[in-house]
Amino acid sequence: MNVRARQPGPRDRPSGFGRPEGGAVSEIVVLRPDVSAPAVASVALAPRSALPERPVIGVISNGKPLAKELLDALVAELRARLGRAVDVEHLAKPSAAYVISAEEADVMAVRAHVVISGLGD
Repeated sequence: MNVRARQPGPRDRPSGFGRPEGGAVSEIVVLRPDVSAPAVASVALAPRSALPERPVIGVISNGKPLAKELLDALVAELRARLGRAVDVEHLAKPSAAYVISAEEADVMAVRAHVVISGLGD
């Protein structure tokens, strides 16, 4: 069997790779751990109401491998930290490429006190 190596060519790299909007690189940001970061303006958090005695936790599984199992583990941890029973409202997307509909989001917002979603790689 004869295997021949080839040199990478320009078509092996996407157009505009590493450049914003395909243009020239105009700025390089260097992060230095020996220099303090500039102060960041504080942000006021939105007011939160207390959870009811038996809260409903909404979970949106995005179809990735083991997503449901990870979300179930998070719910179990929240249940343990709250020290009380919780109800769980599940919504499963067929894959990460799909978004939930406005109707599904409205239903989840009405039924759940807390919603967990947004698993990524």
